[in-house]
Amino acid sequence: MRKLLIISVMIVTLIFCLLTGCSSDSEENGSSSGGKAVSYTLATDDCDTPDTGQGVLIAFDENNDVVWTFKTGEFPYTELVQKAEDIGIHNGMYYVAADALYAVDLETGKEVWKNDEYIGAYSSYDFDPDGNMYACGYYGPPLAMITPDGDLKYYYKTLSIDGYDPEDFYHPYYIEYVNDNKVIIQFEGNNTTVEADPHTGVAFVQSDSSASGTYTDEEICKIASDTYYKLNGERPPLVAVDSSDGNIVTVRLYEDMSDHIATWAWYELNLNDMTGKDTVTGKTFDLVY
Repeated sequence: MRKLLIISVMIVTLIFCLLTGCSSDSEENGSSSGGKAVSYTLATDDCDTPDTGQGVLIAFDENNDVVWTFKTGEFPYTELVQKAEDIGIHNGMYYVAADALYAVDLETGKEVWKNDEYIGAYSSYDFDPDGNMYACGYYGPPLAMITPDGDLKYYYKTLSIDGYDPEDFYHPYYIEYVNDNKVIIQFEGNNTTVEADPHTGVAFVQSDSSASGTYTDEEICKIASDTYYKLNGERPPLVAVDSSDGNIVTVRLYEDMSDHIATWAWYELNLNDMTGKDTVTGKTFDLVY
């Protein structure tokens, strides 16, 4: 009789679980809701060791419940590393710079990879379409490249450029991936802009012409024509400079149909950063030059 009673209780319990859904009290990765993360916040916690901090990345679901929590290693509060830095979401991962550079899985909060070869404050960073990260630090290095797998492809502590003292290239404050042939870095130390090969990191100081965009009309028309060809797979028969305001130039790409002029596009070229915009569609793009 007692055995029959126990079996009956088990059956009732099983039916109740099937109808209502039973869950374990255990939580994985700090999740309290089991939902999908829709927002993230990065904070810095003080550690037991004086003047030491730790980055804490917290993911929340749509109900603002914690889905997971990720903690970096500890780092000293110094002039060079003052806090954990939020680099944000790239390549489907969350990037955090602290005692090392971390890539964190968005779904689980687990560490995907960690690179502790480049430690310090990131003054600027950018990504190319393949997910490679280009970074510079206010206190060095002036240029580093980290692959999507977290490998440090190159790391230049100083830049060796003919005619320049390497010690003059200090306090880089801005880096930008421009295209497959160029990354630019701007330095506060000697007020220069440096161009570097994204694949090798080999660098040179921009000449006056490339820095200021002092091109002839013929060169400007060629840039516009080559850019249109790359974007559309065909080349307009005629290109002409319509107007200019310093290094901002408006170009007309067109075809002479004998009885009328057929305009292919109006381009606004920014010769400072070598970008363009189709003034009709509003589409922006890098120039081919």
